[in-house]
Amino acid sequence: MKKILRFSVYSFFIILFVSFRISAQTHNPTASAQNSEIPLLVSGQTFEKEISNGEKHLYKLSLKQNQFVKIEVLQTGCDVMLSLQSPEKINVFEFKNENEPNGAEFQTAAVETAGDYELRVINFDESGKKGKYALRIAETREATEKELSQTSAFKIVNGLAKNVKSGTATAEQILKVIGDFETALEKFRFAGNQKYEAMTLSSMGSFYTRIGNWNKAVELQKRSIEINRKIGAEDNISLLLTNLGTSYLRRNEPQKALEVFHESIKISEKREDIFNEIRTLNMLGNTYEELGDTVRAHEYQTRALEKAETEKEDSFSTQIFGDLGRLNANLGENRKAVEYFQKAIEAAQKSNNKRLEASAVGNLGVTFFGLGEKVKAFELLNRSLEINRSLTDKFGEAAALKKIGNLYLKLGENDKAIENIDKSLEIYRSLEDTQNLAETLLLSAKTESQNLEAAQSKSEEAISLIEKIRLRVNVAELRDSFSANLQDFYSFYIETLMKRHRAEPNKNFAALALQASERARARGLLNLLAESNTDIRQGIDEKLIGKEQETQNFLTARLENLTKVLNGKAKSEEIENLKQEITKIRADYEQIQLQIRTASPHYSSLTQPKTLDLTEIQTQVLDENTVLLEYVLGERQSYLWIVGKSDFRAIELPAKFEIEQPAREFYEALTARNKQIKFETDEEREIRIAQKDADLRNTSDELSAKILAPAMPFLNGKSLLIVADGALQYVPFAALRSKKDSFLVETNEIVNLPSASVLVLLRQEFGKRAPAPKTLAVLADPIFDKTDERFQAIAGNRSMKEVKPELIAVSGKRTRDGGNFDRRDGFELQRLPFTRFEAEKIGTFVPENQREKLLDFAASRRSAMSPELANYRFVHFATHGILSNENPELSGIAFSMIDEKGREQDGFLRVGDIYNLKFPAEMVVLSGCKTGLGREIKGEGLVGLTRGFMYAGAKRVTVSLWDVNDEATSELMAGLYKEMLGANKLTPAVALRRAQISMLKDKRWQNPYFWSTFILQGEPK
Repeated sequence: MKKILRFSVYSFFIILFVSFRISAQTHNPTASAQNSEIPLLVSGQTFEKEISNGEKHLYKLSLKQNQFVKIEVLQTGCDVMLSLQSPEKINVFEFKNENEPNGAEFQTAAVETAGDYELRVINFDESGKKGKYALRIAETREATEKELSQTSAFKIVNGLAKNVKSGTATAEQILKVIGDFETALEKFRFAGNQKYEAMTLSSMGSFYTRIGNWNKAVELQKRSIEINRKIGAEDNISLLLTNLGTSYLRRNEPQKALEVFHESIKISEKREDIFNEIRTLNMLGNTYEELGDTVRAHEYQTRALEKAETEKEDSFSTQIFGDLGRLNANLGENRKAVEYFQKAIEAAQKSNNKRLEASAVGNLGVTFFGLGEKVKAFELLNRSLEINRSLTDKFGEAAALKKIGNLYLKLGENDKAIENIDKSLEIYRSLEDTQNLAETLLLSAKTESQNLEAAQSKSEEAISLIEKIRLRVNVAELRDSFSANLQDFYSFYIETLMKRHRAEPNKNFAALALQASERARARGLLNLLAESNTDIRQGIDEKLIGKEQETQNFLTARLENLTKVLNGKAKSEEIENLKQEITKIRADYEQIQLQIRTASPHYSSLTQPKTLDLTEIQTQVLDENTVLLEYVLGERQSYLWIVGKSDFRAIELPAKFEIEQPAREFYEALTARNKQIKFETDEEREIRIAQKDADLRNTSDELSAKILAPAMPFLNGKSLLIVADGALQYVPFAALRSKKDSFLVETNEIVNLPSASVLVLLRQEFGKRAPAPKTLAVLADPIFDKTDERFQAIAGNRSMKEVKPELIAVSGKRTRDGGNFDRRDGFELQRLPFTRFEAEKIGTFVPENQREKLLDFAASRRSAMSPELANYRFVHFATHGILSNENPELSGIAFSMIDEKGREQDGFLRVGDIYNLKFPAEMVVLSGCKTGLGREIKGEGLVGLTRGFMYAGAKRVTVSLWDVNDEATSELMAGLYKEMLGANKLTPAVALRRAQISMLKDKRWQNPYFWSTFILQGEPK
């Protein structure tokens, strides 16, 4: 593969720190110059010579004052660079065109002082073969003022190169360099050389980033890109875009950084610019890490490292090793992190990059602290601080002080913590780094253990700053992952407010804590719901809309392919290559959506959804018969707010671990029937399940005592709105004990919510919507492969009516679990006969002209995505649910995988598909396995199918928390629709409760495993 290496002004790239490899070749050639006397190059004489790769030939030029010279080199089988040095040993130029070997290259100079100049000819051909060149002076004359100005600018820039190597220059030196660049910039402008004017602007921008002036950096880099585009100098655009993206990232604008990084990498790939491609991959990884998307961060960092190692681009080792170390440390992989940090330090010392060495040393110290090696941790952190101070690197110094202060805080040494954090805070306040300032303010707040008022004030300032960054992220998935970063801020703030409530219970602190809880929750869903009823594509260029649709279709096609690959026996390399391709396409899709949002006047007019305070919850959410239970699980203390129409209580609960442990045990006992143990006999399985059933009562009692008992005196049979947190999101509250011999479902109606604020927005967005004209659409019992007897009947020219579900070997133990894409041995989708009984039964409660029943081949992805489903108030899917934690975009619902002719078709309705649907339904029921689960994101909850259908327009969604039993589910659903659409016409929440109570009274289904898995989320009324 060809590597594009730009040398328009070679020293510019030394200054921009992107050509260390070539720099080494320039100043340390593999073949030394000839030892004989340096020949004199004069007009009319041509030197023809052979030259090997890395070899350097020297010539002398005697030039007059204010003389212009044009030098020509004709190369054959080689690719050479020309470098001219003044008598003072300063480069007048150091230049190489981007020509392939063979052909003529020219370079000009205008010298102000007379003397003997040295011309160097260096071979950069990487084939290892010898080549030939012919060198001559093509022209000499008196220089013009503009020519002299340009050469003077070159000398200034090239003279700076040796003084500003990456990682060694101090802040004072950098400021001096910027001033010299200003002089060179004016000279390039006078000379009318816009190309070098643009490059000088970019170099200045890069130096401004090193002293923390991100605004100036962005301004200069944008001007540089603008000039390059104006003059058609596309060669440098990808590099300049990466510089600009880096400045955006440091200015805490990750969304803008992503936009320009993705543009840069496309250009780099197209031009086969390996060097900048690696650099940009690395920066993309950093950006996704800043946004909290550790999966994509790891993907990009790993790709950067693999490509750097393949292409032997060692200059990137320090940065990438350090970034991968930090990423693994944040993921809790401390041993891996240590390995990467040690590699980073070794590489930094080898290249004398003091800045990156200081960063890696400091991060290694924090990692050792996590491994319990406290003495070593502080030694390394103090070493990091010392290096940064020697460089007068304020950012590095502030970062080291922040880390040291944080460790002292964890050790309980508050005075030392305050000393270091306050110094760090002082520096960050003087710099333009919103995120670090917010994080340091939070640490400072944590030192105020004796001054809760100060802790509250600092927490509020920190939250205000971090929220400003969140507002700049417009891609939903990235906004979600960034929201997870906010949780530490809100958790401490809530804890502080509740401490103040404990000290002064008659003041408003508990209500403020509840309001903070609402601000911390489901913010991404709130944004999506606010957007869902707005046509943000109206008025947008049709080409952009078409590109969005094309990219979406391409993404769907590749996801379908990944589904097949994961279900087959593909090699790991094939899977990873396909995942990388999908990552690229998804990034393209996100960038197109961002362009649409940016251009849409309807999107720009949307206001940020408001989260509710106590009074608003009581007036807009609750009635006299409804109580809100909102939970927050904290590391030291958890909290429960009990909110009624006219009363309010805040209760302290045990720490997160003390609640989540029994919650997990409760879930494990509930789902014991779904666990498959290799080589377990039927008898052993029955014994194990019996033991778990016995444990179920104890775990239920233990969990109920911790999270429900404190609220029971205030519930009194009322309807409950549950806003859960952490592991409680997996708990079916209906199966908890409200009394000694009663489940909560027997005494209370239960609805789950991501937050109380979401319910108000649902009512605002959908409350005035006219109901759909028809009642019920059901998709059930799809056909998954050619072994299905229904396809066999068609193939044998028999009627499908002859195929009776009752004749299929049915196991009452069968679940609606379609398998897991995370497994590498594939999975099999088995027919679920009871989904057909379910569809037939619930259809009996609706007149024929008010229902649509899509079974067999008709239960397809195409049917599920049909606009016709918007005509039904209730939409019911009875089939397999698929969940993937490794590849969450593959999670979804399985429909028919073949058509009537046996041709394969995409049968998966994936999460991404659902966001593009219009489902103005009263309720969507996902009668499959784990349809209520998804990727857990702090603050956003379980992000999956439920959110997708709410965005698509559903007021409420009924979903499951585990693999559901096929037969039991058909019974439960029949009961739900009987109460909801039959003679009683109950609300969905009341109907679900009635159906569950009916099930628990039936001996076959009385275990909560069978009836409590389904929960209702959304509008309770």
